[in-house]
Amino acid sequence: MSLYIFVAKQVWSRLQQNSVSMVTEKKWEALFLLSFLFVFLTGLAPCGTLPENGPSELESASNGVLEQQHGTAIQTQNRANYNPQANLSVNFHTPKQSLPPGLMEKLEEIPHTIDQFNKKFGLKRDINVEFLSQDTKYGIYCDLDQGLICIPYDDLLMSYDDLCEIEDKVNEAQKRKLAETVGKSAQVSLMHELSHVLINDFDLAVPGIEEDACDDMAAYLLANCLDDGKSNEECSDLLEAWFEVFLASATFEETTPHLTTSVPGNMASLSRLIPSQHSTSMMRAYRAYISSLTVTLLHCHPDDIDQVLEDMSKSGCMLSPKDDCPNIRSGLRSFRAWDKISVSFRK
Repeated sequence: MSLYIFVAKQVWSRLQQNSVSMVTEKKWEALFLLSFLFVFLTGLAPCGTLPENGPSELESASNGVLEQQHGTAIQTQNRANYNPQANLSVNFHTPKQSLPPGLMEKLEEIPHTIDQFNKKFGLKRDINVEFLSQDTKYGIYCDLDQGLICIPYDDLLMSYDDLCEIEDKVNEAQKRKLAETVGKSAQVSLMHELSHVLINDFDLAVPGIEEDACDDMAAYLLANCLDDGKSNEECSDLLEAWFEVFLASATFEETTPHLTTSVPGNMASLSRLIPSQHSTSMMRAYRAYISSLTVTLLHCHPDDIDQVLEDMSKSGCMLSPKDDCPNIRSGLRSFRAWDKISVSFRK
């Protein structure tokens, strides 16, 4: 700034040495020159006025905070931004209520998924997952301040009751299967809440509504944690369970109990229901359904995807080439985008 003042004084002094008329005539040129000098010199000033302990220009660039490319600001992520000592952990509190057979057995598969997460991804701090008896209006939630993800057994039991209620008659074997479905869906819910933590802690630049982004990110994290190098059937199975739980919830939210029974027989595509449905659960059910199909194609050769989608649409699943296939292709592009976004916390 002192350099700017010195040069400005010299310019103005030279102008004053000329006649008043010349100053008036050239005043706009002088103002332009002074403005240019101000912008130019103050733009250079930070290079010599960094705080004593501030990062060097090279360090700032390597941290990937912001890069300039062809005049466009490109947001990048830091490749070593996580704490190597931080881990994701889970704790199962003894439930105060009776859980249906099959539910806890599926919940006990969660530690394996968490181990895989800790091997492939990093965190900035320890994050604890607590399964507990907690009658709360918040349902499943994450406490960003405490680094805590809470999954109440009460919420899982509500999902189980919804699934049982939409069935006409449920025998013990079917009840167990429905309980297992809820247990599977809990893994996706866990990853959804963890996605909120990652977005918050790493200040990730995610497009659109964060809730939608976390749904997509949950599928991405699971696909990586449970990747089998083939069709990702286990991950697809979990996402399909999440779809069923949301679909059951949407049934009662929309007060249309016939919804789940009418879809397979009368609808060419599940997406055709969406324009007339305003339920958050219905929208999330559809997203989970699309994700459950998308993850099966992650290892598919790009040239084969069209044929695979055509075969899937003929296989009896609720898949419309016109309505759903573009969403699956969009899902594949989304996974590639998450590959780039996850650089900051991928090991």
